[in-house]
Amino acid sequence: MIRHFCFLCVAFLALVGCQKREKPQERQAITINFSYSPFTVDPRKCTDPITVTLNFMLYEGLTRLEADGTISYALAEKVKISRDQKKYLFILKPAMWSDGSPLTAYHFEAAWKSTLDPTFMSRSSHLLFPIKNAEKAK
Repeated sequence: MIRHFCFLCVAFLALVGCQKREKPQERQAITINFSYSPFTVDPRKCTDPITVTLNFMLYEGLTRLEADGTISYALAEKVKISRDQKKYLFILKPAMWSDGSPLTAYHFEAAWKSTLDPTFMSRSSHLLFPIKNAEKAK
């Protein structure tokens, strides 16, 4: 009796194991191992190496630093610089947020102004100090 029961269990498992399975959907994911958890994903607040690295992976700026040390355009299509080199006009490439809404110059303006807001704790606000009156605003 026990032999028949064991035989039936093995046969059942063999039949179940032979079922055709649908191909699992391919995931588009990347796993990154950091030595500690990033403190924030807010690029206005990041200062430690892990968080800075993560933010470079998550966000695109107006320009980017290439591996060879040159600067190339990222979200900027071109830059017009005044003769006295005090005014920069960034022409943006057409770009979208992850929700499909368009990226505009106002988004950059809002981010920079909030970074320089005296009530906003940002350790990276000094990066905007080359902008006229930015340091006074902070």
